[in-house]
Amino acid sequence: DFSGNLVWTQRPGKFHSNWGYSCSPRIYNDKIIINGNSPGDEPFVAAMSKTDGTILWKVNHTKPANNFSTPLIKKIEGKAQMIFCGNQEIASYDPENGNLNWVVDGPASDYCSSPVYNEKNNLVIVSSAWPRRILLAIKPGGSGNVTESHVAWRSAEGGVYVPSPITTGDYLFTTMTNGKVHCLDVATGKILWVQENGPQYASPVISGGLVYMPNDEGVITVIQPGPEFNMIAQNAIGEKMLASPAISNGRIYLRGEKHLFCIAE
Repeated sequence: DFSGNLVWTQRPGKFHSNWGYSCSPRIYNDKIIINGNSPGDEPFVAAMSKTDGTILWKVNHTKPANNFSTPLIKKIEGKAQMIFCGNQEIASYDPENGNLNWVVDGPASDYCSSPVYNEKNNLVIVSSAWPRRILLAIKPGGSGNVTESHVAWRSAEGGVYVPSPITTGDYLFTTMTNGKVHCLDVATGKILWVQENGPQYASPVISGGLVYMPNDEGVITVIQPGPEFNMIAQNAIGEKMLASPAISNGRIYLRGEKHLFCIAE
């Protein structure tokens, strides 16, 4: 609780990876959902009661791989869908009970970044991580295996490894540890522009219609989404930064290598 007292503890399965566990938990109604996919013997995804930790549902998977992707939960086409990267596939589950809606194969075994949903174009965007970095745009409907029928486009250019992509309106932004930011047309996957921004592990965020793009040196570039690169501001916190910004109630929180920063009017 907020006084630091332990309320409950639960271990819904085993997780093993040389890089540790990095998937963030997702809250859905009365549930906490975690991605337990790993190269170990028991890959899974599970939902627990946020009140007492009781396991409410669990899906065991059969194709172990390194996976560090936090699931996305959105209301899409009139129902809640949990977009899940793991089990060497991209799948949509009902977060209420773990039932499978649809699945797309591959396009590679490992995932690091999280999926995003573009409401304007009704597309789920996902990038695989290893051994191939492939961007997929998926029409989030149908049932069963929809690999052949519901993949709108795929592209190796603009594929990402660690940082999650971000999307707004007609635009998709991806960034890489090689320092390149890509802006793509969501509907087609066409590259609109590429900009050098410095190596980046943190994921970008959107607030007030602007993209906040931090690099590893702690320089945050603010971009106006559009068909050409348009930098609104660029500010440095003065130390390295690998964590994604958090924006809440008019404040920007930045976790640097040595300090926690809060920026507000």
